[in-house]
Amino acid sequence: MTTQRLEALSDGVFAVAITLLALDVRVLQLPVGATETALYDAVLALAPKFFTYLMTFVLVGMFWIAHHRMFTAIQHVDRALLWFNINLLLWICLLPLSASALGAYHGYRTSVIIYGLNVILVGQSLFGIWYYVCTRGLLHPHTDPELIRLSYWRILVGSPIYLLGIAISFWNPRVSSWVYLAALIMYLLPGKIDRHFSKAS
Repeated sequence: MTTQRLEALSDGVFAVAITLLALDVRVLQLPVGATETALYDAVLALAPKFFTYLMTFVLVGMFWIAHHRMFTAIQHVDRALLWFNINLLLWICLLPLSASALGAYHGYRTSVIIYGLNVILVGQSLFGIWYYVCTRGLLHPHTDPELIRLSYWRILVGSPIYLLGIAISFWNPRVSSWVYLAALIMYLLPGKIDRHFSKAS
């Protein structure tokens, strides 16, 4: 089985998840005759939600890029891989919910933990897909072994950082959000794996 239908479904789910993120960022309806100051305060109150929206929008985009790159190296799809991918999409679809909780209750430990665990589950699901295809011979036969090794590291390195963010939430939940942002920035920085994909394209 080729990867085309699996990728089409995945692209659709990623697109829906990104769209749902924006629906949570909306200004509360003000009473008739509200002052300019009241509107300003209402917009300012959206700052935590907007911060979480931007962070999660980029995060979902990053996972989509990783998924896309991964499947350029996959030659065949079997039944188990279909379910591994469905598992990934399950946690992707939950990101708008956990982002909404973090944006609305950004100073609460529970919302920080829910968001961090959600991201970890996405990352580990992505790792599960990569481990499975690498050990079951589903990759293109000439896939660079260094690319395989770098992909393992690239996927796994994020989870400890999010676990650190969860641990910090027991001291200061607001600091945890900045730890999550730092993890995202780390992934956005170009590395060796990007050069390998550039050569392969």
